[in-house]
Amino acid sequence: MQAIRIMCVGPGRLNEAMVTLSCDHRIYPKIDKTYIISPYPEDTARQLMHDFGIDDQTFEVLSDAYFDQYYDISQWKCQNWYKQQAFKLCALDHFDNEYFLIQDSDIAFLKPYSWIIDEKLNLKTDPLWNPYQKVYIDMVKQITGLSPTLSYSWVTEIMPVSKMDWLAVKELIQQRFGEAWSTAIPKLREFDDTKWFSEYELLGTYKTNQTNGWSLDTDSDQPIVNTWEEVYSTDWSKYSTIKFRTRPLKAMSEQEAYKLVEFLNGVN
Repeated sequence: MQAIRIMCVGPGRLNEAMVTLSCDHRIYPKIDKTYIISPYPEDTARQLMHDFGIDDQTFEVLSDAYFDQYYDISQWKCQNWYKQQAFKLCALDHFDNEYFLIQDSDIAFLKPYSWIIDEKLNLKTDPLWNPYQKVYIDMVKQITGLSPTLSYSWVTEIMPVSKMDWLAVKELIQQRFGEAWSTAIPKLREFDDTKWFSEYELLGTYKTNQTNGWSLDTDSDQPIVNTWEEVYSTDWSKYSTIKFRTRPLKAMSEQEAYKLVEFLNGVN
């Protein structure tokens, strides 16, 4: 089974991505091919990977204009929030593979994570911490007609997806609106600061409306950390991931990223 990973690395997220990729040894099955979609030049991204000791032989760095030649995602480009979601859905559609792992550049694994177990997609779940969660749920119902079946958040920065499921979601939207997902979704509501759409909520809701083919990997939410002192004094062995939601973990410097990788390598 070949595994393809899709990762968007937006402005200010390159150092965070290096921390994330430095924890790849904890992901199973191993990733065979990674597509990084980013506005950063390829040589910049690869040089930083080499500096962090990351093997980039199976990585392909794509320009954030790559999908423009295949899809009409012009309306999605009003904000990075929506644009990177379009990139992920385009990648699911564009690349030919049975299984994909969508991973954001701001989540690093601290414990082993098996994203597929016995041919079932092992969905990572979070508590419903995000105040936008009801907006996501309501809009996914408008898009697909499907309601959530479980009281979890699928906005977890990580999502295993099968090509078969994506094609089913794509066809469902086409049948409901008479046009492709890329143009149908933006017509439902203006892409504004509400940030009302989540690709994770869309894919997770569809999958968990099926009776089989998936399992759950539940996790307690990580503590809030506002300083580097709090980062390094937290007992991260209690958690399976670390997410870079707020400063100082968000928009960290290169030197801060080096130090964090060294620290996280000692967490078990």
